[in-house]
Amino acid sequence: MNTTKTLCILVALFSIATSNAQLLEKLGKKAEEAAKRTVERRVERETEKKTDKGLDGIFKKKRKKKKNKKQKETKDKAPIISSEGYKINRASDFVTGNTIVFQDNFTNDLQGDFPVKWDTNGSGEIVIINNSKWFRLGGNSKYVPTTKEALPEDYTIEFDLLTQGLDKKTSSQAWIRLLLEDNTGFQRSENWCMVELSPCQFIQSPGVVEKVANGQRQIRNAIGKDYRTQIDGKSHIAIAINKTRMRVWMNENKIVDVPRLVPQGANVFKIHTKGLRDANDKDEVYISNFKIAKSGEDNRSKLVTEGRLSTNAILLKQGLLPSLEALKLSSKKSLKPYKVCQICK
Repeated sequence: MNTTKTLCILVALFSIATSNAQLLEKLGKKAEEAAKRTVERRVERETEKKTDKGLDGIFKKKRKKKKNKKQKETKDKAPIISSEGYKINRASDFVTGNTIVFQDNFTNDLQGDFPVKWDTNGSGEIVIINNSKWFRLGGNSKYVPTTKEALPEDYTIEFDLLTQGLDKKTSSQAWIRLLLEDNTGFQRSENWCMVELSPCQFIQSPGVVEKVANGQRQIRNAIGKDYRTQIDGKSHIAIAINKTRMRVWMNENKIVDVPRLVPQGANVFKIHTKGLRDANDKDEVYISNFKIAKSGEDNRSKLVTEGRLSTNAILLKQGLLPSLEALKLSSKKSLKPYKVCQICK
């Protein structure tokens, strides 16, 4: 009996020990698996961090490269766009007249006097600038060169223009008018035209062209060109009149070309100033080297009236044509001798 109990107890203890061992084994496996999972998760997290960091760096570089590439493309394109253009050649078609009608360099006028060959309804005086004589114009006056004969249909006018003291306060209502009227005096004109040059500096020069015929305005329009830098200081003014057509150049840049600006009878040239601050060295205007000369009909007028161009001016460059002796010698040897023109004789 005792032996049986002992065996039962031993079996029970063995079963308990075996169960405990199995339990411990299972717990050990569970702990080991848990530890592995923990390690794996930790490794995954660290890997993800490293991967994200690496990917961020890669994508940032790509974005930066893409941006730089885009900027580079834009930068590269900019000069291409700005550099692309058309080469424009403008012909300076002003040709000075060949027969002098009126000329005045003011060499015979005394400093401080009003020039003898001019008339005005205001005032003016001869001054010396850099050893040269200039005619200073007043701020609100008309000036008329007293020509001995009426101006023809085709003629040119040239003079040097000098302005000093122009600034941001020079009025936009100030002007220097190149005027053609139907009278030699200063009374109201029924037929006149003008090109108005503005010395204004604080806005684009608001010059205009205007035509009045029989007391009725027919044309008035803004010149539409910014010549502020050209009119500030010394410039050269050239005017060509061909019947009704009037052209004006400033420093060889044509600023006006109106085919039908000059009305009939408007053949007296005048310079009209207004709105200038001609005191305290402000808005000073001077002219010099003034010349009016007869000219031939311009090519455009010839094309309009005749439908063709013709010229008597034949220029022969030396060496291009054979000499008369060579022509004679050639005529003896050739079956078809040269025909000697009148020019070659």
